[in-house]
Amino acid sequence: MADEDQNNKIQSLNGNYYSYLDFENVGIKKNYYKKKYNKSKWEKTYLPTFWFDRDFDGCTWYARDFQINKNLKQVEITLNFDNIDDYAKIFLNDELIFTHEGNRINFSINISDFINRDDNNHLVIMVKDSGGSGRIIGDVFLKEYKAADLLTSRDYEKEKADKQPDWLKDAIIYELYVRSFSDDSSFKSVSNNLSSLKALGINCIWLMPIFPVGNINKKGSLGCPYAVSDYQNVNDEFGSIFDFYNLVKEAHRLDIRIILDVVCNHSSWDNWILDNHGDWYAQDSDYHIVHPPGTDWYDVAQLDYDNTVLRDYMTNILKYWVHEFDIDGFRCDVAEMIPMDFWKNAVKQLQEIKPDLVMLAEGSHPKLFINGFHLGYSWSIRNTLYKILRLGIPATRLNMSLEKEKHQYPQNAKFMRFIENHDLDRATKKFGLEKSRIAAILAYTIPGIPMLYSGQENSETHTPSLFEKEVINWESDINKMWKFYQALICVRNRYSSLRTGEYFAVPNNKEKDVVSFIRIKKSNSALVIANVREEPQELVLDLSGFSKTKKNWERVFGECNFQNNINYIKMNIDRNQYCILIFEEKKGML
Repeated sequence: MADEDQNNKIQSLNGNYYSYLDFENVGIKKNYYKKKYNKSKWEKTYLPTFWFDRDFDGCTWYARDFQINKNLKQVEITLNFDNIDDYAKIFLNDELIFTHEGNRINFSINISDFINRDDNNHLVIMVKDSGGSGRIIGDVFLKEYKAADLLTSRDYEKEKADKQPDWLKDAIIYELYVRSFSDDSSFKSVSNNLSSLKALGINCIWLMPIFPVGNINKKGSLGCPYAVSDYQNVNDEFGSIFDFYNLVKEAHRLDIRIILDVVCNHSSWDNWILDNHGDWYAQDSDYHIVHPPGTDWYDVAQLDYDNTVLRDYMTNILKYWVHEFDIDGFRCDVAEMIPMDFWKNAVKQLQEIKPDLVMLAEGSHPKLFINGFHLGYSWSIRNTLYKILRLGIPATRLNMSLEKEKHQYPQNAKFMRFIENHDLDRATKKFGLEKSRIAAILAYTIPGIPMLYSGQENSETHTPSLFEKEVINWESDINKMWKFYQALICVRNRYSSLRTGEYFAVPNNKEKDVVSFIRIKKSNSALVIANVREEPQELVLDLSGFSKTKKNWERVFGECNFQNNINYIKMNIDRNQYCILIFEEKKGML
């Protein structure tokens, strides 16, 4: 946002902050919020920021000094946050002025009684995320208070998410990096393996960036695929643009959709548009083009979406890939860092070419779902699963996270569910083999769209580098994970309740140790049970709230011994074990 808006009396507080990861959660006790506390050893960062360590579970502190602009000195003032993730305490001039709860995304605070109008002000923000380090990923700004302004967050749960294409509800997404997929890193090898992916159950492939990679300031020996040097061509390391065209054509023949990873926020330093249109890029006060603020992405230059010509250019780039290659959608890198009105306008034009095109955002802000995006990232659920399975927090936290999600986002917002991706350690390594199976069962049967990352189905433990040539080891699957994922996907595809059924948590007598929930449709219902602990459980599932008649449940996945009763099911379930039970109505098919 602009540094200052004289007419609307807005002052940006984006920019340089000091930040500190409080591993022991001692900041309040040690007075981190006070101006006199020495913060010289804290790290320098830039807000808004995109991410810190997603596996860190503690408080993140942010601090800065500021003076208010002249146009705000004679009026009442609000301090505004576009997006804090998750729980926060806001301190101004050594006083706690507001406590922010996680489900309130946008909020404002009247700070008129706390502000120093003619001197420095010391702002400190403590953020604690329910999964990972706390982040401030939206604008921070001062604004003149007006009586009509709402001092609470926008109530996204009362809005409706943009309508998704019908095919998305049945999608199984497969993230694929051409460089690491085969020895020759070629489109042709991907084409030759499409039938195997089809047999696995994949019907949608997300191709990580296929564009030529920049050389200036490149990372590693080959450079990062997210440092794009030409938006209208392909990396010749992967083959020709005709090879890519044939890949899309063959995928469509097999009823597999192709989603293309696009990088609209930044380009490589040797992208031709930088030399010819330097005004399309963000610049510092000395008119030097900058890398994305708040990141260590020194291999790329930040684009400036205040420039309308850039917006038209990037929209035409997206339209080019749909019109010329029949792409089925886009995964949009760091979508939250780009203005929402750009996306909304671009998607409208793309849908004129292909109405059932899907937009996947690398992001999770509620505003994405009402500005053209059909699918967002499910970081919070992945982190909750890790904490349940590896750190031992109560199993009930999964349902709590899903409930929070329901009340935080627009109605019918959809999320891509994953347990690994190219930014994370492999699930087999992070969760352990047994726990990774449980994580997959839960992630792929709760509401949402499942995603697998290449090699996940082979219990790969090494995440390939984005900057080097590191090929997935396809030689052996001693853990038989391919068959596990094939069977899991098959069950999801066979029973519609696992795709679109209404979700309810099912009470049980071991709620801290066992996850249990039901997905209900008229034609069939699915009961999912997972023992997340190292000890066997004697389980009683309370189904009295769902039916007053005895149902003949059938086990279709996993291992368990159970007894049907009218209002409950008794079950013995072994350590780290799971099962899916199905009840089908006599009338009505899937």
